[in-house]
Amino acid sequence: MKIEIDVNKQLGDLMKAMRLSAGLKQEDVAKALKVSRSQVANIERGKMCNVLLSHLVRCGDRCGYEVKLIVKPTNERRKR
Repeated sequence: MKIEIDVNKQLGDLMKAMRLSAGLKQEDVAKALKVSRSQVANIERGKMCNVLLSHLVRCGDRCGYEVKLIVKPTNERRKR
């Protein structure tokens, strides 16, 4: 089975959901990210291929969310 994930689209969807739930405009988030409003629009549409983790964290901060990235070994990795 092959599973494909469009990470850019998922990050864009997440940023848009945070923004909307906070009642903010794209320009509000753009100021927090120090990018243009059109770049925020492109991120939200999954059209930006270089979305940085810092963008997601700053967007979360501006919208009232704590963003965490958790990396841990799987059970298979622990057995080695």
